[in-house]
Amino acid sequence: MMSEANDALPDIRVPGAVGLIGGVVDGGLLAVVAIAASDDAVSVVPLSPSVEQATEWDLEVPLDVLGYRAIAEVWNYGTILPEQCREVVATVTPGTLHALDQLSRAALTGGPVPAQLAVGPPVLDDCDPRLLFQDNEADFAHPFWEPALALAGAATFGEFIRHRRDDLHLGPSELEATAGSSGWLADVEADALDLRQALAPKALARVLRRLQVGATSRLRAITRTTLEGASPQLARGVSGDRPPTGDADSYLDEVFDELRKEWS
Repeated sequence: MMSEANDALPDIRVPGAVGLIGGVVDGGLLAVVAIAASDDAVSVVPLSPSVEQATEWDLEVPLDVLGYRAIAEVWNYGTILPEQCREVVATVTPGTLHALDQLSRAALTGGPVPAQLAVGPPVLDDCDPRLLFQDNEADFAHPFWEPALALAGAATFGEFIRHRRDDLHLGPSELEATAGSSGWLADVEADALDLRQALAPKALARVLRRLQVGATSRLRAITRTTLEGASPQLARGVSGDRPPTGDADSYLDEVFDELRKEWS
């Protein structure tokens, strides 16, 4: 489903942009509004038409933005990768964006809800039925945050694969079986073996699909940095005596082209 960043993709990285985003595994979509962005990640707030469920942490979105009444679930904010955006459908007004920024900052810092914002009535006790609605909304939104969470904090491909395997409770033998070969995982997770020696492009694409990640610019950057770091080690004989097979970009082009066949 996900594809590497390019000029043809809609730009969800502009604060105030309203977009439809996808996850990785299934075909569901989520409407969100962007509130902040970097080159490879976007902070977003989900939108919902269930205005009757609004609490003090849900901002009313004017009717003319989407063509129907909606609320921005500031309490349910998350981070996505730009490649998850399928379409930008609207842009909120500067006033709504300012209100979103105010409410988001209060949510992040634990401060009070700013005065004069168009929000719902406050939740006063744990029996409020709107809390059950929020639980369901959070469960629905979580898979859309997974692509960014899967890559968070990983500086190398070895760190990424190790953390992601733990997240999915995948044993070493399970992942090695996915690639169709064994004996490579421990060295790859330790960044002690050049991926080009360990796995053919199609095999690595199968591993990435098993780890439920798509062909994103952040994953490519992490993997490329790891490949570049492995080459001097190999030259010194630290991790074997064979030179890397092919340059990093050509190898990654093959891997990501194969991966996009599944997720596109």
